[in-house]
Amino acid sequence: MKVLGSKRASVGFGIQRSSFKVEGRGPDLMGMLLKRTRGEAMEDLCDEVLAVILKKLPLRDAIRARAVCRRWRVRVKDEEARFQFTKSCSYCPLVFKLIDEQHSWEGYDGVTGEWKALPSLSNVPRVIHLLPIAGSGNGLLGFKIFSEFSGYIVGNPYSQKWTTLPKSTDCWGDAAMFMTSDEQDRFRVVAVRDEDTHIYKSEMDEWTKVGRTPDCVHEGQAVSRIKAKVGAAVCNDRLYIASADGSKLISFDIRTEKWTDDRIDIPVFNSAKKSMLLLECAGTLFAVTEDVTLSCVALWSLGGKQFSRVAEMPLEIQHHLKPQATNPRLRGGIPKLRSVGHGHQLFFWRQKSLSIVAYDLFTHKWSKLPEIVRPDIVAHGGAGDAPQVTIDAGFFEPKNILGECAQRALI
Repeated sequence: MKVLGSKRASVGFGIQRSSFKVEGRGPDLMGMLLKRTRGEAMEDLCDEVLAVILKKLPLRDAIRARAVCRRWRVRVKDEEARFQFTKSCSYCPLVFKLIDEQHSWEGYDGVTGEWKALPSLSNVPRVIHLLPIAGSGNGLLGFKIFSEFSGYIVGNPYSQKWTTLPKSTDCWGDAAMFMTSDEQDRFRVVAVRDEDTHIYKSEMDEWTKVGRTPDCVHEGQAVSRIKAKVGAAVCNDRLYIASADGSKLISFDIRTEKWTDDRIDIPVFNSAKKSMLLLECAGTLFAVTEDVTLSCVALWSLGGKQFSRVAEMPLEIQHHLKPQATNPRLRGGIPKLRSVGHGHQLFFWRQKSLSIVAYDLFTHKWSKLPEIVRPDIVAHGGAGDAPQVTIDAGFFEPKNILGECAQRALI
C-alpha cells in the first residue's frame, strides 16, 4: 500500500488533516467521510439528544444557539418557558417613587407580566437619592447619601441590612459608581473619576486606588454619561465604556482590577445627530442608536470586536414612546431614549416618561408593557414636594429570602 501526498488542508470545525488517497483501494474513503462531516454532523443528532443538549444551556448560550439553523431555532423556542423560570424571582425595569416623603419602588415581573410593589425604602437609615447607583440588582441596592458629597450606602432591602461605605480622601468627590455583587452579598464598587479609578471591596471595607483613568474617558463628558447610566455597561465581569468622542469602546476588567488595552471601534456612533446607549443582556453587549432626523432606533450586538445590526424599532412601537403634549415639563425637543436589558428582553423608554416597550430576543417581537402608575402622577422632573416617579435602568433579583420567590424556584 502506497500513500501519496502529505499536504495539510482544513476540513472545518478547526480540524486539520493530511490530504491523501490510498492507491489501488478504490474511492477516497477519508474524503467521503469528511465531506459528510462538514455538512451533516450536527444534523445527525436525533431530536431527543438535541433537546437534552439545549436544556443544559444557560440563557445567553441558548439565545446564541438560535442562530445556528432553523431546526435549533425551533427547539430553543420550545424551551422558552423554561428559560423564563430560570430565575427564581426577578424584576426589570424598576420604578422608583418619592411621594409625600415616602420612598417606594416597583418592579416588572416578566413571568406574570405585572408590576409588583417591592419592600419599602423608607427604613433606610440615611436620606438617600431617588435612584440607585449602576450595577445594583443582584440582591443589593446602592444609593448615594443625600447632602453628603462622597457618601454611599449599600444594603439588602428585604433583610433591611445596610452598610455605609467609608469615605476616602483619595476618591473624595464626584465619581461614576458601578457595583457588582455575588450570592453571599459580598460586593464591589468601582468609582471612575476623571483622574483615577478606585475600587471598594466589602470584605475588606476599604477603598483602593487601582490605576489612572484612561485619557479617552476623562477627556470630555464620558464620566457624566456613565453616571446617567447611558454610556457604560457591565458584561461578563467587564465594565465597558464609550470613549469621550464616542469612537472607541474601552473596558475595565473587574476581576483583575485593571483597565485593558482593548479598543473596539464603534462605527454606529459617527454622527452628532445620533445618541448611543450601552447595555448588557444574556451575556452579550448591545448598543442602541437613535437618529432623530430619520426616526430610526437601531439595536446592535457586539460579536468579537465588531458590532452587527440586530433589529430596528418599528414606527408604531416608537409611537408608544412619544411624550404627551400636555406634559409641561418636557422642553427642548424629544426626551432622550433610555434602555436596559434583562433575561431575554430589552426594555426602552424616554426620559421623563412612564411608557415602556420591550424587544424579545427569543421571538424577535416588540410589545408594550402595562401602565405603571395612575395618569395623574407626572413623571419625575418637578420641584419641591411634587411627586417623583422615575424609571431606572436597572434590575433586581432578591437573594436569601423565603416566600414567593423560593416557591417559584421549584416550578
